[in-house]
Amino acid sequence: MIEADRDGVRRTLTGTLATLGVEPERIRPEARLREDLELDSAELVLVSLELTRAHGVRVGFQSGTDLSVEDVCELVVGQLPGPR
Repeated sequence: MIEADRDGVRRTLTGTLATLGVEPERIRPEARLREDLELDSAELVLVSLELTRAHGVRVGFQSGTDLSVEDVCELVVGQLPGPR
């Protein structure tokens, strides 16, 4: 179940990043949202809102932190209800 959750979160995140204009080949697990994918604070808010809408968990991107795609997936999956 955790892998299915992780895959769903990854699909949501990847789709949202693509909607924001990030090229698919740049969306790798180790890619950092701010530095590597060059997202600004408004775009991070949109990512957070979409993850909340799709998965029912809140994701906040603190200034001064630069999470990777995989970090975000783990953060969301860790907040999902059910056994972990």
